[in-house]
Formats: sequence, C-alpha cells, structure tokens
Amino acid sequence: MAGTVLAAAILVVAGTGAIGMGMVAGAAGVSQTASGAADNAALAAADVAMGLVSGDPCAVASRIVQATGARLAQCQVSDDSAGVAVTVVVDTRFGAFPVRVTARAGNA
Repeated sequence: MAGTVLAAAILVVAGTGAIGMGMVAGAAGVSQTASGAADNAALAAADVAMGLVSGDPCAVASRIVQATGARLAQCQVSDDSAGVAVTVVVDTRFGAFPVRVTARAGNA
C-alpha cells in the first residue's frame, strides 16, 4: 500500500514538472515568433521609410505582423539629421498572458 502511494506521488510530481516545462517551452516559442515578426516588420518598414521600396512603412509592418497572427500595437517612423529609423511594437498572447516585443531598424 505504501509503495502504491509513493509511486502515485512520484507520477504526480513528474507529470506536474513535465507540464511546467511544456508551458515554459511554449512561452519561449511564442516570444521568439513575436520577436521575429517585430524584427522583420521593422526592417521592411525601414526599407520603405528610406525610399528603397514604395508604400507606407507602418502599413507594410502591419501586414508582416498580422501574417504571424500577432498585432502591431505601435509603429513610429523618425526621420532626422541622423537618419531614418522605425520602431515597432508587437503584441500577442500566450494563453492568458500578454507578450509585447519591440524592434527598431534603420540607419539612425
């Protein structure tokens, strides 16, 4: 009887640990996806802002971010004597938890 209770307790602890590790891995994956989307959106928007590609920088960034299932929360284009820079903020979720990532690109 004591062996059965011990075996059950070990299984519960192992199962809980495995679920926890799976949750951490899932959160890391969502964060990496959001980070990649933000980086790509900022780079593409900077190309547009510098005149290398035609269009609206923030519209281009928004299309790239939406393709990953995330949302473009903010897009800021700065053009000054130092050069052009684009900063994008991407929002997504991992279950009930919000994930926010910022990326910046340009020649400033």
